[in-house]
Amino acid sequence: MLSFNTRLTPVDLSSLTPDSLNANTIPDGLAGIDIGIRPCRRSGPNLSACETGRQLIIHNYGHGGAGWSLSHGSVLHALSLFEARKCNKQAPVTIVGAGVMGLLTSLYLHERGYRNLEIVASEFEGITSCRSTGYYAPLAMSLNNEKQQAFINDIGFKTFSTFQAIEQGEHPLFKRGISPVHVYAGVGGYSESILDTETGLEPYVEQGLLPEPVLGEIDFGNGQKHIMRRFQTYFMNTPGIMEELNELLDQKGIRRTQKTVHDFGELKSDIVFNCSGIGGQQLNHDNNVHPNLGILLLLKQPDMGALHYIIYTRYRSPLSDSDHDNYIYFMPRGNGLLGATFIPNNDGTDEAENLKQIHRIVFENKAFFGT
Repeated sequence: MLSFNTRLTPVDLSSLTPDSLNANTIPDGLAGIDIGIRPCRRSGPNLSACETGRQLIIHNYGHGGAGWSLSHGSVLHALSLFEARKCNKQAPVTIVGAGVMGLLTSLYLHERGYRNLEIVASEFEGITSCRSTGYYAPLAMSLNNEKQQAFINDIGFKTFSTFQAIEQGEHPLFKRGISPVHVYAGVGGYSESILDTETGLEPYVEQGLLPEPVLGEIDFGNGQKHIMRRFQTYFMNTPGIMEELNELLDQKGIRRTQKTVHDFGELKSDIVFNCSGIGGQQLNHDNNVHPNLGILLLLKQPDMGALHYIIYTRYRSPLSDSDHDNYIYFMPRGNGLLGATFIPNNDGTDEAENLKQIHRIVFENKAFFGT
């Protein structure tokens, strides 16, 4: 029995045609094409502490597309490993990496009374954390067993509770960028094209942190209707949150140095937080780290106020000659984002493959929205 019938404004993709998509120009319907890599790690993120010679290294990297969804929980866990060592609060601390993990680590350390802090990173602008989609759901990780999954769930629950406090205006430090949103995901048995989809939100429903999903019909008003499950989660305005974090760094006088670190021994500090993302592969000699290709299409939608919803589903376009089941999504970030790709061991340098994936994303989403 269907619990809802909702009219949604469709994403307008009518201007995107096969001829408009090529490797050299951005078509009128797009503001840009973002090709990036997720720092994946076989067996999940490295959250550990170790001593190498004179240095104490706290690792926090390899979240594989779930960095934002695990952000606060991961940083708080890393801090618990560090504070168990009872280090002098006047000691110099270097944080390697300027993504969400590195910035949060610095701010939480400052909140706990550590003042001799420096963030070192090869880049501070346009990094992956600024370009992430904003869908709260711990997905795209490589986990081997239930113990690892339980650990990830615990970290995710801590992040979720932090986002609740931010959204409700109750967090003492962070104030912006979190809002509730509906997510529509596939459910099997109703369509040959929309397939049963794991959202990453199921553990949160089981714990009572999110309401039970409901089954219903979405209607785009153009003849296109789909029966889907509707979940509730948080949308994270990732560029806006990163802006707030950098403002807080300025207010607190936390130093930032642009430099590529090749070895921890280059750093003068005896305490290092390794939040290097994909850089953990080289910096920590970690062969479990690998790139996972993500492609986002940045849209030009005229009325984003009517598009505050997320589509996240496995999908097999009726127009496709492929037997593969792919994921598609729409996120209401900026003027809209389309995806998705999850291609392991792909660093984005194969332009022909990238263009093939861009065509797939566009035309599967066009088929889904009926535009």
